[in-house]
Amino acid sequence: MLNKCTGYGLWGTQYIRTPSFYDTIHKTTRELHKLSRLFVDGAQQEDISIDNQDVRVAVIKHQSETYLFILNLTDKPTEARFNAGVGQRKLTVFADNSTLQPVDGQLNLPLEPFQVIVCGTAALPQPIYELPKANKEFDQLGNPFPRLIEAEADKYRNTKFYRGDASWIWDKALVKTAGSLCLIAKTFEVKTPGQKTFLKIAVDDFSKIYVNGKLVGETDAWSLMKKIDITAALTPGENIIMVRAEDSGSLPCGLLAELEIDGKTVLKSDGSWLSKPTQTKDPLPEANKDTLSTFRPVTVITPYGGGAWGTRVVAQQ
Repeated sequence: MLNKCTGYGLWGTQYIRTPSFYDTIHKTTRELHKLSRLFVDGAQQEDISIDNQDVRVAVIKHQSETYLFILNLTDKPTEARFNAGVGQRKLTVFADNSTLQPVDGQLNLPLEPFQVIVCGTAALPQPIYELPKANKEFDQLGNPFPRLIEAEADKYRNTKFYRGDASWIWDKALVKTAGSLCLIAKTFEVKTPGQKTFLKIAVDDFSKIYVNGKLVGETDAWSLMKKIDITAALTPGENIIMVRAEDSGSLPCGLLAELEIDGKTVLKSDGSWLSKPTQTKDPLPEANKDTLSTFRPVTVITPYGGGAWGTRVVAQQ
């Protein structure tokens, strides 16, 4: 925020593997909430000049009060000696309500690695918005993050890096459109009913997968190729895989897939798949050849290993 950014957001929280990291994010977000009126209504001044290049002292003025952000920018202990610019006025440290007393206008502070001290000549102004009131029912459920981490970790327990040669594909008209939504489809033949059949699929970013109109699974991470048992959804003869694939709002977008029957890969995502744009409100079309007559060939973005994805996809075994 001190470098002129205008917001704070979190992305990729599904990749968090330790509850303590959630605690850190929670603490950071609460601290930013407490400081929010300074960032929104305050006027950031020039940094205070200091001889130690490992330390930054940023200044925000709010009404007639002064607020200092004293930052150790390194992973080593250091000291900060500088003129605080507040004369002999005491500064309240907001983390623990202790005080700093300038001597002849000067402060001399020891700083731990990456320590940040936020202090001011007055109490912090009220945050720019109020937090929702605590929900007692939610409180009784306890901290959800360990359960979420365990559920997410379970998806990755039996995985290996994908080493196949499928291609990343998407609807041709939407491949450069962030936040796009499309249907991607492929037909295949089942000659011997009952053979164990798995669809292995990863989508950047989200998808719902249908076989012959039946929902068989969902994906929510491009880096994980899910292995979905679709045996029960198959019929003798022609079958249709249809994926409602969605980009979350940031390019690239793509789908990567293989179909495995009795342990053998029988098809993979390539230029033979079909697609068409769709909207969230649109119902899933009927799974038949007439429906697919309105679809058009996909575009192949890159064979696996290329593009922004590289070789970082892991596949469930």
